[in-house]
Amino acid sequence: MRTVAGAPVRGPAESGAASWQGSVKDKDLTAPPGGPTLGDRYIIASPATGDWSGKEDQIAEWDGDEWICDAPSGGWIVYVDDEGEIYAWNGSSWGMESFGPHAATHKGGGSDEIDAATGSVAGLMASADKVKLDASEKYVHRGDPATADFTRLDFIRDDGWHDLDLSDILPVAAAGKLILFRVEIQSSNLAHLFTLRQPGQLSAHNAGKISCPVINQSFYASLPVLCDANRKIEYKTSPISAVIDLTVAGWWE
Repeated sequence: MRTVAGAPVRGPAESGAASWQGSVKDKDLTAPPGGPTLGDRYIIASPATGDWSGKEDQIAEWDGDEWICDAPSGGWIVYVDDEGEIYAWNGSSWGMESFGPHAATHKGGGSDEIDAATGSVAGLMASADKVKLDASEKYVHRGDPATADFTRLDFIRDDGWHDLDLSDILPVAAAGKLILFRVEIQSSNLAHLFTLRQPGQLSAHNAGKISCPVINQSFYASLPVLCDANRKIEYKTSPISAVIDLTVAGWWE
């Protein structure tokens, strides 16, 4: 349920399925920051005060005049900018996403850190290999671009698949790696769908998508997509879109 100054407002339908939400700047603030800019988003920490009072764990977004607060739904996933980490709502709290149900404990200093195994121990990783893996797959936060990398007129809007060249943005080290995109779309038609995928990927289940459940209203998403060795991805969008802003937030290398 979405609330504005304590009053309920209709929001997107809730679902237990995994759903990427727009990124948030921080998840540890208990009161609204001073001087917010349009679109700034935060997960509200406890105990919440001021305009955020009573809205712990909700996502607050500054619309230019006031804070719009959304109560999270099961399966919501967000990227937290100041931590460079991904969090998911499990129905009662926000938890850091990992590659398994207790993979976070395998991190350095974790309760069952994998750092002393040998290659001969089935299911474990040698310490030297772990160091190599940690060093080779790290997220690189791009920073704070002043404008979107691509806007509506940069896309061919014919419901067909087209290449999107990212070589002017991504370093060579990001070739073939996972890229994190920020997307904003707006449309006067509920049928509008904006989709990103790895070149040559045919399964629709593995593509990143965002749609407009409400007409003439902006919707935001963070979409992770693999690029190819030439630092390209593919996109598909329809001619009915009013706004498409696409920005590269970062990448793994």
